Amino acid sequence: MAYYLYVTIAQEDKILIFEMDGESGKLDKCGDFALSGGPGPMAATADSKYIYVSRRGSGELSTLAVDAENGSLSLIGTVAEASDSVYVAVDRKERFVLTSSNGGGRVAVYRIGDDGALEALAVEWVETAPGAHSVQTDPSNRFVYVPHITESNSMHQFTFDEDTGKLEYNEPPRVVPSEMLGPRHFCFHQSQDILYTSDEQGSSVTAWSVDGEGRLTIGQTISTLPEKFEGENYCAQIRLHPNGKFLYAPNRGHESIACFNVDSNSGELALIGCVPTEPHTRGFNLDPQGKFVFAAGVESGKMAAYDIDQDSGELRLCEVYEVGASPMWVLIEEL
Repeated sequence: MAYYLYVTIAQEDKILIFEMDGESGKLDKCGDFALSGGPGPMAATADSKYIYVSRRGSGELSTLAVDAENGSLSLIGTVAEASDSVYVAVDRKERFVLTSSNGGGRVAVYRIGDDGALEALAVEWVETAPGAHSVQTDPSNRFVYVPHITESNSMHQFTFDEDTGKLEYNEPPRVVPSEMLGPRHFCFHQSQDILYTSDEQGSSVTAWSVDGEGRLTIGQTISTLPEKFEGENYCAQIRLHPNGKFLYAPNRGHESIACFNVDSNSGELALIGCVPTEPHTRGFNLDPQGKFVFAAGVESGKMAAYDIDQDSGELRLCEVYEVGASPMWVLIEEL
C-alpha cells in the first residue's frame, strides 16, 4: 500500500500531490493537478477512488477520480452551487455528498452517480443561518450536524434519510451554547457517544454528548490556549487520533496546535500543551496510521510535518515544506 497527500492551493488554482513514506512520514512531490476556481475543502470515499472538492472562488463542486497506481487525479464531473462550500463530506454509505456554506448559510446534499460523479441537482438544500461551517453524518448515518460560528453560535441537528438524502430538523432544531463559542468543525469519538467541536470564537474544544435520537447536550469546554496568552485567536479544524487517545486543534493567532489527552472512560479532555506551527493553519490532518501530523499555513505558504509520540500524544517537528499561496486543505489517502 502507498500513501498520498493532497493539498489544495487556492491562490494558485491547483492541488499538490505528494507520496508519503509510511515509516518516516517524508514527502516526495509527485506533481500537481490544475483546478481553477480556488480549490479548498476536500473529502474522499472510503476506498479512496474519488475525491470531492469545493472550488470556492467559482462556486462549484467537482469530482476527481484517483489513480490507484500513482495517486494522480482526473476531473470527471462538476456541479454548480448557489453559494460556495466551506466543507465537504461523504455520508457513511457513500451515496451522497454533503456541503455547507458559511456565507450562504445553508447545507446541501448531492447524490453520487454510478460513475462516482455528483448529479447536478441537489436532492436537499436547507437554509440554516449565517456561519454554517461544516457538516457530517454521524457514525450510524442517521443524523447530520451543522456547526455555526459568530453570531449564529449554534449546532443545528437533523435526521438523515440515507436512501433519499433528505434532511429533517431534529427536536430541538438547534442547540445554542450559553457563551460565545462559535462551533466550527467537529469529529466523533470512536467508541463513545461524544462529538467534539473546535470553537472558533471561544478558542476552545467542546464535548457534546449524543443521545439515541441524535440530540446533542453540551458538556465540557476546554481552552486551546496557554493560560497567559492574551492575544486574538481563532480555532480552525479538529482531528481525533485513530486510537482515540489524543485530539488536536490548531490555533490561528497563537499559531500553534493544541494537543489533548482523551480519557478512555469518560471522553474528558486534558491539555497536553501547544506546539508552534505555521501562521494561520487551516489545512490540517493526521495520516491514516496516526503517526504523523501535517499543518499548512495560509499566511506562510508552508506545511509543517510532525511525528506523533504514540505514548504521550506530543508532537515533534520533523520538516517544513514549501507548498504555495494559500494552502487550504490537507487530505491523506492510503491507496
